[in-house]
Amino acid sequence: MTFDPTDHEETTSILTQVENCISDICIWMVENKIKLNDDKTEVLILTFKLHRSIHCISQVVIRGAPIAPTLTVRNLGALFDQSLTMDNFVKHIYKAAYFHLYNISSIRNCLSNESAMVLVLLFGENPQAVA
Repeated sequence: MTFDPTDHEETTSILTQVENCISDICIWMVENKIKLNDDKTEVLILTFKLHRSIHCISQVVIRGAPIAPTLTVRNLGALFDQSLTMDNFVKHIYKAAYFHLYNISSIRNCLSNESAMVLVLLFGENPQAVA
């Protein structure tokens, strides 16, 4: 749903619609014996950079529990941010890959030079430092 963040009345109307929609989804899930993890529920408001400074929605109430919007949310393992750039997700993947590459250094003597060079080149390190 799109709305003008400077229009308080429109923002309130949209917020009510979102809360009602989520309430209907919760009811449907209960009827179909699907569990909703309230403690894992997150709210992300997608905005242009221009409107980020305007705090139009401070919380969304789901089943009586207020949930404050966050800067990033996780869905199916991916991290999404307010601009859908996925910069945080890429940083997270790079960090995890670098961690595993660092752990491979403990078995470096078991790897061929070609295998070690391939692993190192994937992550942009200095190949001569590993050889």
